[in-house]
Amino acid sequence: MQTLTALVFDDFETLDLFGPIELFGSLPEYFHIQFASMKGGIIHNHHGVALQTVAIAELAQQTNILLVVGGKGTRPLINNSHFLQTLTMLADNADWVLSVCTGSALLAKAGILDHKRATSNKRAWQWVTEQSTAVHWLKQARWVVDG
Repeated sequence: MQTLTALVFDDFETLDLFGPIELFGSLPEYFHIQFASMKGGIIHNHHGVALQTVAIAELAQQTNILLVVGGKGTRPLINNSHFLQTLTMLADNADWVLSVCTGSALLAKAGILDHKRATSNKRAWQWVTEQSTAVHWLKQARWVVDG
C-alpha cells in the first residue's frame, strides 16, 4: 500500500487536487490518501470548498507519493521560507513527487526541480518559470517525467 499525501493550502485549485484524488482514490487497495497542510485544520480553496487536513508534523503515514497542487495560493507561498523548507523535507522523504499546474512553481522555488525537466500552466508560464532558472522548462509539454 502506497500513501499519497496531498499538500494543500488556502486558495488551492479545485481540479488540481480532486482530479488526481479521483484517480488514486479509485484504487483503495493500492493507495491510502491523506490531506496535509502546514498547521492542519480546515483549508479553503478559491471557490470556498472546505477540506479537513492534518498538520504536516502530525501525519500518521509516511509519504510515498507527494502531490503538490497549484492555484492562486501558490503566489504568497513562493515567498514563505518555512513552507518551502517543509516542502523540501516532504519531497526528500517521498518516493515520488507530483505537481499539478503552478504547484511546479513551488517545487522550483524550493530547488526540488533543479536540473530537471518540468512544465506548468501556460497561462502562468512567465511567473512560474521566473521562480528558477535551474529548471529545464518545457513549454510545449503537457506533462513531464524526470526521475
